[in-house]
Amino acid sequence: MDAQTTQYYSFHVKETTALYTSKSGEGISRYFSTAFIPGTRILDIGSGTGRDLSILLSKGYDAYGIDASPEMAGLSMTQNPSLKERVRVGGIPAENMVYDKPFDGILCSAMLMHLPDELLFDAAFTIRNNLEKGGRLMVSVPLSRSGIDDAGRLPDGRLFMIRPAAYYILLFERIGFTRISYHEDDDSLGRKDIRWAVIIFELKSVKGR
Repeated sequence: MDAQTTQYYSFHVKETTALYTSKSGEGISRYFSTAFIPGTRILDIGSGTGRDLSILLSKGYDAYGIDASPEMAGLSMTQNPSLKERVRVGGIPAENMVYDKPFDGILCSAMLMHLPDELLFDAAFTIRNNLEKGGRLMVSVPLSRSGIDDAGRLPDGRLFMIRPAAYYILLFERIGFTRISYHEDDDSLGRKDIRWAVIIFELKSVKGR
């Protein structure tokens, strides 16, 4: 992930946790049963506060997470005892497997926007390499947000790349995924200037595996 963005979350871990755990409603969790087969092993990339990871566990998934911020990963386990030993510090792209074997499903929520263009393709390969053939990928990406400068950054320094949903669909389809579902939603925190796309894919082919 973008280093400046990771630094922001590490320095503002308590405020960020308070904000994202305050939201009501299902959010993207309403799509978990559509995206993932019940009881399967799921990886949450950019698990952040651990909210979605905790929901996955409560729904019976064998869920694990990674987050690029050591402070965020640590606080998520402190505040959610069920996440103990289920969260590691790490980000994408990565050269090695995130855990010891591929997963049946991967959740990548509100994270790809924090990657610059030059890292996005390698990050997509990291996702593919950590997913079993036939596995599911669920991503949520922003379609709009105000206050972003020409370099794609918010005033607080975070990278927040706005890309068309079609860009992500084409990217993942070119490396072996098939889109199986697409949704658009308002922001779960009630921010009027942000709208999200939720895209669910299935991995059809993995060369060399």
